[in-house]
Amino acid sequence: MIRAFTSCALLLALLVQQSVIAAEAEAEWFFDVEVSGGYNDNAGRAERERDIVDDKTLLGGLGVAFNQEFSTEKAITLRAFAEIEDFRNVSDLSRDTYGAQFIYRWQNALGFSAPFYQFNTSVRINEYDVRQRDSIAFTSQLVVSKRVSDRVLVSSGFEYKREESDGIVFDQKQARLFINADYTPAAQWALYGTYSFIHGDIWSTSQTAFCDGTPANDIFDLVSQSEALEPDQAFNNAYCGSWIAYRLNANINTLVLGVNRGFGHRFSFDLSGTRIIVNALANDYDATAINASLLMRF
Repeated sequence: MIRAFTSCALLLALLVQQSVIAAEAEAEWFFDVEVSGGYNDNAGRAERERDIVDDKTLLGGLGVAFNQEFSTEKAITLRAFAEIEDFRNVSDLSRDTYGAQFIYRWQNALGFSAPFYQFNTSVRINEYDVRQRDSIAFTSQLVVSKRVSDRVLVSSGFEYKREESDGIVFDQKQARLFINADYTPAAQWALYGTYSFIHGDIWSTSQTAFCDGTPANDIFDLVSQSEALEPDQAFNNAYCGSWIAYRLNANINTLVLGVNRGFGHRFSFDLSGTRIIVNALANDYDATAINASLLMRF
């Protein structure tokens, strides 16, 4: 935790420092607010149908950012943010999150079709209703974007994420390759899609004993292949029986499709669906998530 607080403090110190950079550079402060409702048909990331539970979520987020343009080709953004997410069924998955992000954007050449680049890195401190899931997540990303036409923008990139938790299962590392396309069919409307291939750690949950005390004898291979496992406090508190959380190395394919409708320059509504397919040595599962968000920027 101390390292995370230090990272946040350094990024926030940079934010303050950049606010006093030479007056000739373009600078802007802005605030953003998000309110989202979501549904996930496999909140525990389980393989076996008996272990699959769905859940509904409600998320609220607030961010403050400082944007500094050094020229038409270079700019940085420094952002601090906080989120609250509430789970309806497995309430101990609810979390409070706060963190900071640094974004650097640049172009090597000017022109409508010239590619532009973005590097960003962030730290997130996640505090759950059960301590074993409390974590610090560090994420870095490099993105290359190019306009194909006045309506189509294509982006691709690489992301690396490392998460350190108070438990043993939820310590994870992942590398991600992705490609995204945005299509603007008309003013205030945007359609988008993102495909990602992820390699790294995943966590899942499973019952080791049922509500009547009968042991689940078909999970021995799963237990032997797991890199780490421990009792899953969140699911044990929510349901009868005995539940464990476990970590495996996996390949993950995800597809996000969404639509965004703007209302002026300050408000937009976003609706998206995500399909997740996971292939691990001893566990394959899939999940579908739906999310609707109201986004505001001031």
